Amino acid sequence: KKSWFITLHDPSDMTCLTENICRAQTSSEIHASLATRIELPHFPSVRGIIYDWEPTIAQGRQGPSTSIQVEMKKDSLRILGHIHASKRKPSLDLIPTHYHITGRLHLVTSLDVMQKDSAKPKFSYFSTDGILTYPRFMDDFGPMNLGAVSRFCKIVDKELMQNATHPIAMATSPGKESITNAIFMLGAYLIMKHKSTLDDLLHIFAPVMHKAAPYRDVSPGKPNFDLLLEDCWGGLIQARALGWVDFAPGAFDLARYEHLDDPLNADLHELVPGKLVAMRGPTALSSGRVWEDAAHPDGSFSHRRFSPAHYAPILRALGVTAVVRLNSPRYDQADFAAAGIALADLPFPDGTPP
Repeated sequence: KKSWFITLHDPSDMTCLTENICRAQTSSEIHASLATRIELPHFPSVRGIIYDWEPTIAQGRQGPSTSIQVEMKKDSLRILGHIHASKRKPSLDLIPTHYHITGRLHLVTSLDVMQKDSAKPKFSYFSTDGILTYPRFMDDFGPMNLGAVSRFCKIVDKELMQNATHPIAMATSPGKESITNAIFMLGAYLIMKHKSTLDDLLHIFAPVMHKAAPYRDVSPGKPNFDLLLEDCWGGLIQARALGWVDFAPGAFDLARYEHLDDPLNADLHELVPGKLVAMRGPTALSSGRVWEDAAHPDGSFSHRRFSPAHYAPILRALGVTAVVRLNSPRYDQADFAAAGIALADLPFPDGTPP
């Protein structure tokens, strides 16, 4: 017989807590689903956990394999009982919370719902996990770029069209990073498709915001500021209002955006249309080459380098007349001058503000 003491960061998480524990079939799944919300000590993995809840927490059911008592006192939850291995499935099969977003669109923070067989499912599920991904550098995990937002809007519109009379739910894995990206993308969809305001979004997502985490930059170590969902939404709202981003038919060239975004093509973005472009710093290459691949010490591919001659026609097509070099010189000023593009130097150490 063992005891576990779980501290809730928010007593209102009681419903979510009971749902997740009841749905878990192994103790490791309990850790996976609750680690982002509570402090839970490690205990051996077992299968077939069956719960006997106290009536004050949930409707009690008896199970021969396991007897676990749960007691809620103020801001702590006490679990007492003994656990035996069993091949039986949990005797409680609760449906995870489906958060209503707008109309027939919902969010559910579980992928298990997509694997359940039902003759009459209440929701049609879709997921972008593994489809729309963020290429992390260090510990950063988002937000997604405009190309991913554009693709997400197309996916949601298609799901709504294919399920014209049925509610749909976006399913995402229960980790904080996945949930945060899902919330951001749904909010971005509402901004671009429904012209939702920031107040609208904060009201819509209030029931699930406690599951989200702040974004962080690519610098290693402990972050010194939090980039919140409302910051990202606010930026997108402002960009749409200024006409910098528009997903109306023919207004956003997704193929061109993704081509220039690709590190194998340019690693370049137009931040402010007609005003400001950001790109990787070029490097002078030998033998007149415009690009070459760099390798790790073991010979495996590392990254692709581009010369000023590679960027020059792209920059001219965008109307760029001057380049501000932020890193140490790796090419001659004359390389851009030959293309009619001026150069100014403003070097600063990588990872610091310019």
